[in-house]
Amino acid sequence: MKCSKLKYQSWNCKCRSCGKRFVLFCCALIAGALLLLYLWYQLAKSDKIDISEPRLLLWWTHDNEKVYYRNIYCGYFVCTITNDRQRLAEAKVIFFYGSYINALDMPLPRHAYQLWALLQDETPQNAPYLFYQEFLRHFNYTSTFSRYSDYPLTLRSLHNPKELILRTYFRALRFRSSIPVLFMQDNCATLSGRENYVRELMTHVPVHSCGECLRNADSPIFRRENDVLRFISGFKFVIAFEDAICDDYITAAYWQALIVGAIPIYFGSPTIRDWEPHDHSAIYASDFESPAALAELVYELVDNETAFLEYLQHKFNIEEPITNKRLLKALLWHYNFNLSEKVEHYEKFEREMCTEINSRREKPISKIANQTHFSCPLPQRLPTTRKNYTKQAKQWKVNFTVAQRVVHLLDILLQRNAPYVPTQFREKVKQLLGWDNL
Repeated sequence: MKCSKLKYQSWNCKCRSCGKRFVLFCCALIAGALLLLYLWYQLAKSDKIDISEPRLLLWWTHDNEKVYYRNIYCGYFVCTITNDRQRLAEAKVIFFYGSYINALDMPLPRHAYQLWALLQDETPQNAPYLFYQEFLRHFNYTSTFSRYSDYPLTLRSLHNPKELILRTYFRALRFRSSIPVLFMQDNCATLSGRENYVRELMTHVPVHSCGECLRNADSPIFRRENDVLRFISGFKFVIAFEDAICDDYITAAYWQALIVGAIPIYFGSPTIRDWEPHDHSAIYASDFESPAALAELVYELVDNETAFLEYLQHKFNIEEPITNKRLLKALLWHYNFNLSEKVEHYEKFEREMCTEINSRREKPISKIANQTHFSCPLPQRLPTTRKNYTKQAKQWKVNFTVAQRVVHLLDILLQRNAPYVPTQFREKVKQLLGWDNL
């Protein structure tokens, strides 16, 4: 009995010791699991977005502007929009407006978490730096006229797509002006040299020119776009020549002519046929060997109403007014993006970027813009005229030579990612141009 009792006591001691070790092991295992769970939670939490905390988006504009703050709401998300340069380090997105970019004033150093977003809704000739890939590649997101932009503005001048098929402004041909062609532009120093073509065309066919460029008639007063459309509807043809030649760059004159039931005489975007309502929508200057040849077609259509109306299928073909599937698809996106609303493009771009940086659990995609986002080949292709030149050709050549040198130097500095002294930058550009001895 004594032996058995001793064995039991010895076994009981061993069990107690073993039990303590087991409990300690379990506690250590649980503690380790809790620690791993906590670390995983903190890591996941760092990637998640707190929708109650606004994200800062900064417009990098002129440094002398009055500082402002405003909040925008994108579904559940809130973003704060500002131009306060003192908050540069906090900004998740830096917005640039293409026409206001100043090579002497770039937001450096650029932090790894910052996205650069480019908006350009004006004429390309106002933004010479954007013609070069060396500069474009420093932007992540773009909103330009190009269909390949992240948020395209190709149809930005078509404010009300429904008007393409409605006959709100349509006039019967017998009630239109005896002068068949309208030209209405104020800029006569264009990159495309359109003024040379129109000047020669005016020697072959009557043109009513009431803008500042080649003006031969009084200019009416327009208070609203409706007034413009009513005026244009009094002509059979409207000259719609762009001031720069870029893929998908289409300004209002083309759409306005289609809306009122006039025939656009167009020169500009090489991709214009991708956006016409049907395959007989306009007269394209590039199809003719000279302005004189184009004028002959104008006279033919003036004398033949049946042939003229063939260009207006979007007005009279009730079953299928628009046959261009690409345009129909773009108009649907145009509607969903609310470009027909009277809200500025920059506000829509802000909302899209606010959603982009907030709606992803992981970090936003850091894209790289490329030449397709601003496709404007240099040298520009000019319309065919007897004197195929522009008075401003030499000045444009100088401007782009300077822009190219500036972009090359700026590309180096942006890759270096360090602040720079504007005066030193300016002197270096002069050296590259050979102007340092002037």
